[in-house]
Amino acid sequence: MSLSVSVIILHSGQRNHHLARALTSIFAQRHRAHQVIVVSDQPRPLDLRVHWVHVAGANVAGSRNAGLAIATGDLVAFCDDDAAAEPGWIASLLPSFDNPRVGAAGGPVRGPDGIRIQWGETRFDPDGADKVDGAYVKLNGTNMMLRRAALTDLGGFDPHFSYYLDETDYLLRMEAAGWRSAWVEEAEVHHASAPNAIRGAAASTDGFQQMGRSLALFCKKHLPSTLHQTAKEQFKARQRTRLVRRFQWGRVEAR
Repeated sequence: MSLSVSVIILHSGQRNHHLARALTSIFAQRHRAHQVIVVSDQPRPLDLRVHWVHVAGANVAGSRNAGLAIATGDLVAFCDDDAAAEPGWIASLLPSFDNPRVGAAGGPVRGPDGIRIQWGETRFDPDGADKVDGAYVKLNGTNMMLRRAALTDLGGFDPHFSYYLDETDYLLRMEAAGWRSAWVEEAEVHHASAPNAIRGAAASTDGFQQMGRSLALFCKKHLPSTLHQTAKEQFKARQRTRLVRRFQWGRVEAR
């Protein structure tokens, strides 16, 4: 039996030109999605071919759940408004779900130049840290297909993760429930990496604080208390390096 696919695209009103390109790539898929959903902070739809869901405020997990609430496909694929999927993206991901134990699948993400791999095959451990030999397959929210039955069983994404670690939290809960993830090298998405609260010209200390809150929640949910401080110190060291770089570029104040 062929599984139906709903595609959910998260959209910020500041990236309308990106959204047009993302939708072009979705409607050009060799295996057509039976439903395309855009979850946006803009109340008025920009494209009448899609199901438009208005969500006020910036909360990635909450926006994903808003799309899931009206998704009808057996599978739900996620892509961002600043990304464009290769024509064979959906068709490449589908065979993984012939295995009834697979609850998630994803593939590589190329950078804005269309050549550099921005996100390749990655694994992670129960502490959320990326490791070459980690226990679990890690997927990126801009190139990810999930089985809707698993999403329903697990209650979707945790909206307390407004940004950062929302996918990792879900994948850990999914693995604990007996589902598995699959990596599909042929399923490629191109990511323009439009500026946001933690990257590019729009980066701000508020964005980094949001990441810190997500890490604190992840530690509380998934890690033994003995590992909390280690995880937090490692995180702070990485983000301090990124903040210093942005200060050198003149994008954040010294304080």
